[in-house]
Amino acid sequence: MIFTTYVMVHEHGEGRIAHIHTSEMPNETAGQFAAKLCHGQGPLH
Repeated sequence: MIFTTYVMVHEHGEGRIAHIHTSEMPNETAGQFAAKLCHGQGPLH
């Protein structure tokens, strides 16, 4: 699983993506993350 975050900036009345960070998530961590999402307890909204 790849964990991705992005930074958005607001300029001249419009939002745009400033930059993106990605990193490979270890299998054990990915399993825990997926389990939390399946139970509605994850950080995504």
